[in-house]
Amino acid sequence: MNPPSPVRKVDRALLKALGALKLLGRGVLDLLYPPHCILCLTQTAAGQHVCPQCMAKSPPLGGSCCERCAQPFEGTFAETMSGSFICSACRERKFAVDAAAAARAFQGPARELIHRFKYQHQLYLRHLLGEWLLEAMAAPRLSCPLPDALVPIPLHPARQRERGFNQAEVLARVASKRSGIPILHALKRLRFTATQTRLDREARIENLRNAFGMLQSVEVRNRHLLLIDDVLTTGSTLHECARVLKAAGAASVRAAAVLRG
Repeated sequence: MNPPSPVRKVDRALLKALGALKLLGRGVLDLLYPPHCILCLTQTAAGQHVCPQCMAKSPPLGGSCCERCAQPFEGTFAETMSGSFICSACRERKFAVDAAAAARAFQGPARELIHRFKYQHQLYLRHLLGEWLLEAMAAPRLSCPLPDALVPIPLHPARQRERGFNQAEVLARVASKRSGIPILHALKRLRFTATQTRLDREARIENLRNAFGMLQSVEVRNRHLLLIDDVLTTGSTLHECARVLKAAGAASVRAAAVLRG
């Protein structure tokens, strides 16, 4: 066996020195600028962007919820033969999504964090929000059978240029890396749609009619797919995407979101 070359030894020594300098620099920065909660400015542990007190104000969604749209149970659900709950809204409409889950409610600190991520380009929050997305993905109704692929909800090219990134795709990458489930870019926006924020359910459905289509040469036949989005409100976007995927032959289409509006 040939001995390591002098150049290789120098490279290793240089990498070690750079690593040590990086740790030293981080320590100096923490000393001069102690880590703090981005919401209340309370000092936190290194690498912690949100303090435990603020996190406690956005607890995981607990208790019963509608298995199709993830709306928390408030006494208006009908129990099915399988023991799961279907809300009255989902029983009264055709909903192409087979099941859905979300991690937190769209309020308080959770709402502030998602807004900072989407609209203020604080992309480092993808790690925390991605952890919440994984919580939603762990719901039993989404994990059996295991998804074959994660399908992020696409943005229209004009909207993506304006924002600089697709938040659903960024979160899907975090979840894919942690779960090992591959990402499948199967959908595209066919037309630009007005923002959904101030529209009711019926207006949202009409706004999104025929707004999505399949990407060419993407095969979804007989595959179990999991749609990924940041916020689930009425489920209109997920419904339209699931309808397109099922029309292309998908075996099932479920959905996971970080927050439930």
